[in-house]
Amino acid sequence: MTAEAAVVIPALVLLVAGLLWGLMAAVTRIQCVDAARAGARAAARGETGDGVVRAVRSAAPPGARLKVTKDGELVRVAVRARTVGPGPLTVELRSEAVAMDEAGAENPGEVGGAGTGRSHDRTPASPGSPDGPEQDDARQTEKTEKDARQTEEKEE
Repeated sequence: MTAEAAVVIPALVLLVAGLLWGLMAAVTRIQCVDAARAGARAAARGETGDGVVRAVRSAAPPGARLKVTKDGELVRVAVRARTVGPGPLTVELRSEAVAMDEAGAENPGEVGGAGTGRSHDRTPASPGSPDGPEQDDARQTEKTEKDARQTEEKEE
């Protein structure tokens, strides 16, 4: 074995290990996203706390934690999980999904039963205009362009 091979082989092993870790982290992230979406849909439909937990656990990675909150008419489900790896390679990943509470008219103030509560830590996301998200984007772009033109006029 040459000196070059003695240096290259460990480097290749580390590269492959890093790629595998990255792939596993990506899979964990996708599982968190899927679990949060499933939980938000279940909570929005008015499922019990156990139903929401079952929906999240069916898609979540092992050891994931979940939190269900209600902000007005919005139901938020946050899922957190840690990646597999030694020491500093163990990173916490999280995902949050938001859904409109469809059961709110039938059961006001009640979402998903156990493990839920009100959270006012974050401002609820704007439900958007009745025209749809495309119109919201167009209005935001118009406003940004208008602000840019006003700034240019002031500089002249």
